[in-house]
Amino acid sequence: MRTALIRFSWLALLNALLIAALGVAVWLDNASLRGVAERSPITTPFPYSDGPALGVNVFNLHLEPDPAAIDRTFALARDLGARYARMQVPWDDIEIHGRGDFTDRRNAATIGVVSSWAKYDRIVASAVAHGIELIMRVDRPAAMGLRSRLHDPGVSGGFGNRWQLDGPTR
Repeated sequence: MRTALIRFSWLALLNALLIAALGVAVWLDNASLRGVAERSPITTPFPYSDGPALGVNVFNLHLEPDPAAIDRTFALARDLGARYARMQVPWDDIEIHGRGDFTDRRNAATIGVVSSWAKYDRIVASAVAHGIELIMRVDRPAAMGLRSRLHDPGVSGGFGNRWQLDGPTR
């Protein structure tokens, strides 16, 4: 019994010394290098790492009717130092009236029939003019893809019988 107690005491002391040595080594490394290696093993820079990786989210910019406000938004992002802008593109704002129909006839009486891509072309041109790269997320399926319209064979024919736009049928 006594030898087991002595052996346990020596192992506990050795364990405490090893933990203390590890703590001292980590502290000295942090004090001397501040956690940064003096020389990187990588000799060539990473692609696209020459500028800041700051980005901004331009939520609902597609709803802005004034081109000057869109330009001002991208100018502010550029002045902030942002390189990227993320925005959503609602698919129901692209194919508004049906599959393959890329015209906007919602305001035909006031402005006439226009391409549904026209405002996105204007947004992209403004971003390019200000040196901002866009990350565009397509979301919200068009009305033709909604569950309530899947009974129409003209709409659901491309989806098959098992899968829909919003997941498997139950």
